[in-house]
Amino acid sequence: MSQNKINSEYLENSLDLTNRTTLSLTINFDEEDYLHKISSILDKNPNLVDLLLLLDNPNDQQFSEVGSILTKCKNLTSLSVDILTTDDAIESGAYGFSSALANCPNLKNFEFIICEESSIFSDEGASGLCSGLSECPNLTSVKLKFTGDGGGNFTEQGAAGLGQGLANCKNLKTLSLDISYCYIQCQEGISKLGRGLGSCANLTNLNLNIEQIYFFA
Repeated sequence: MSQNKINSEYLENSLDLTNRTTLSLTINFDEEDYLHKISSILDKNPNLVDLLLLLDNPNDQQFSEVGSILTKCKNLTSLSVDILTTDDAIESGAYGFSSALANCPNLKNFEFIICEESSIFSDEGASGLCSGLSECPNLTSVKLKFTGDGGGNFTEQGAAGLGQGLANCKNLKTLSLDISYCYIQCQEGISKLGRGLGSCANLTNLNLNIEQIYFFA
């Protein structure tokens, strides 16, 4: 996949980046007016179908705000999101981000990666992300990667919510889930996650990586 890469600090001066179908954006949330910059470049590319977002140090609210901007992308079919690092726990903002994607009616493929040691993805974040994805009517392929020491910290209830959220993605056919090196409350949490995945009625391809799971009481 060939993409046009650009950092958010150059967005305002990138008048030539118009009518592209693929883009890769690196967004530094320490910059001022980042929402306006992202919105501006998306307005210039109404035919965008393939988007990669590299998010550097978003907080919970900022992550949700990015989702609201993506509602401009009516033709988007593939979205990849990589959280490079964050000092803030991603919680309710995950649902705000993914539920906004329901306004991207052509979205079929979604990939989400969070794997830095400093990244924290909570119960609420994981289940909220998947609950929001279930509102995307044409979503058929999902790849989720919550890895790295601290990349995911799920209670028994949170692991169950993650599985159930994915089960509610009615048209899901392909799922890749990597929770290596995550912390999960007791082995029952993994069992409930598995039962949720077993309820994905149309799933035909599953890649599950649970290498080196840490259990806590």
